[in-house]
Amino acid sequence: MKVTLQGNLEGSQYAAKEKAIAVIIDTLRASTTMPTAMSKGITELFVAKEVDDTRLSAKENNTLLMGERGCIMLDGFNFGNSPTELMKQTGFENTKVSFTSSTGSRRTVDAIGSDILIIGSPINAKAVAKLLVELTEEDEKKSVVLIPCFTEGSIINHELTEDQLGGLVIAMELKNLGVELPADLLEEVLHFEERLSKQTLKELYLETKHGQKLIDLQFEADVEFCSQISKINFVPISRNDIVTLGNGSKVVKFKQV
Repeated sequence: MKVTLQGNLEGSQYAAKEKAIAVIIDTLRASTTMPTAMSKGITELFVAKEVDDTRLSAKENNTLLMGERGCIMLDGFNFGNSPTELMKQTGFENTKVSFTSSTGSRRTVDAIGSDILIIGSPINAKAVAKLLVELTEEDEKKSVVLIPCFTEGSIINHELTEDQLGGLVIAMELKNLGVELPADLLEEVLHFEERLSKQTLKELYLETKHGQKLIDLQFEADVEFCSQISKINFVPISRNDIVTLGNGSKVVKFKQV
């Protein structure tokens, strides 16, 4: 496989243009919340960019509502964007959810046109890496784009962001499976591994602006939860399964692997 790590809107647009496998990485917290939701029995996730689209999706697709803006659960929603909140819940079997978040859902919808969309984060990193290997077995030249939803670029030269760290965890797991990474990404992964030998992932998160914001909002338990590596084997996947709502907006339908 040909692996690229390119974040922000540009990463989603690049993945769509290349008809690549797009891995959406919104580490704190959407890309952790969604695999967690599926681990609790939720079978389908309809990811929408706008709040109004999420409400309409819930109505048209008969789903619960899950999501946030500014880290806070939206009015009238059943759940926010907190993986630890979901872990306390039961009775989700065969449940469908319409989901939106401040950043991750936007980059997901922006990546429509990609061959396959996957939700990845440290929490399911090994499962994501194994799935990527399986999906590219018959096409060694298949493009995989790891998309940190917000990044300043390489952690070697730029400010840390939690999504860049999340992308590097997945890249590290790909390396551990024998996938050849491009030289610049490999250099960053090796630098990340060196830092990880001296600091926990949670400590690295706390060096990021968003990590500090979640602490200030009393979401430290979520930061701790999101710092776990490969604790969940569920991977939300969409094989370009796009649903057009009554207002013309598009949402991405994910199922579980």
